[in-house]
Amino acid sequence: MESWRSFLRELRELLDRLFGRRQAVPDAAELTSDEMSASARGFHDFVDPFASGQSQQMPVEELVAYCFAAFEAWGRDNQLPREADQTPHEYAEQVGVRQKHIAAGAKAMADLYCQAAYSKAELPTGTRRHLARFWKMLQQHRVEPLSAEFDPLTGAAVT
Repeated sequence: MESWRSFLRELRELLDRLFGRRQAVPDAAELTSDEMSASARGFHDFVDPFASGQSQQMPVEELVAYCFAAFEAWGRDNQLPREADQTPHEYAEQVGVRQKHIAAGAKAMADLYCQAAYSKAELPTGTRRHLARFWKMLQQHRVEPLSAEFDPLTGAAVT
């Protein structure tokens, strides 16, 4: 069954490339168990595409997806995992509640991801530059571990 799904996915990608359609950003519901375990890696496992020069070689939509996956890994590393039913915007808001200094960048990251995944519109010309700044923010900021006195839904201290 898995080989059949893989064949259909590869065929769809080939047809998309042939007819010039943008490659869709994979949704978590479409990922296989192997891909899910690969997506559970930590932020430190992601190669910085801006320092390595890979960011200029990747299609911008692929770079957005890669950076969003790294953002999710950063969140997991910092006790802010994305829930299976959370939209990218809900996740960015959750992170922003705990880390106000990256809240705007996280919202912009979610906007770019959703545009790359669900829209036929071209991404803004400054997308690569924004992603590079956001990547640096993630490298520079770590979240304090959650304590028993912290409400993860509101971000408020529980007294």
